[in-house]
Amino acid sequence: MKYIVLFILICFGFFTFSKLFASQTKESTSTDLTSTKDIGHFHDLSYTTILGEEILLSSYKDKVVLIVNTASKCGFTYQYKHLQELYLDYHDKPLEIIGFPCNQFGSQEPGSNKDIQNFCEIRYKTTFPMSEKVDVSGENQSPIYSYLTSPKTNPDFSGPVSWNFNKFLINHKGDVIARFSSMEKPSSRKVRKIIDKAIAEIPTTKKQKSNSATN
Repeated sequence: MKYIVLFILICFGFFTFSKLFASQTKESTSTDLTSTKDIGHFHDLSYTTILGEEILLSSYKDKVVLIVNTASKCGFTYQYKHLQELYLDYHDKPLEIIGFPCNQFGSQEPGSNKDIQNFCEIRYKTTFPMSEKVDVSGENQSPIYSYLTSPKTNPDFSGPVSWNFNKFLINHKGDVIARFSSMEKPSSRKVRKIIDKAIAEIPTTKKQKSNSATN
């Protein structure tokens, strides 16, 4: 019984802290609508990988994309394992996962890009793409996160990122179709069900073309 009570207290504490953090930083994390006025579509954006290569999101057309802000010293860091499992199960279907390391929540990603790369590859054997370390809120917010958090460009699932391992799911058309909290495991039945539905909506010819490009 005491373990159940302890678990409830931990969950309540995390929920309270994340809400407090979000309310304290709402002004700085909420995207200025003018900053996204020139962003017409998710596939118009790009990111720089942890190795320094620029990747156009247009290369992910006809794929479902899961975007996650990550950290190496967080209580949710174990989710790297679930992300890798999901990637292996769905990459050829096709699903792309992109991790965006960020040090803005509890300073839980203090390392360099090289440190992060080594940690992910050695500890969790990750093979899905990773961005260079970015800010997901504030003055230096990544354009991708400006798009994801702005009510102008993402009216259904906008709002500031609350903590490490928030997740956004984008369909093959570039529309944000779901958002999951830090506490939702990437490989949960709920997440997989929505991914399955999104993949099923990709036209067969486009799915085959995407798989050929991947292979």
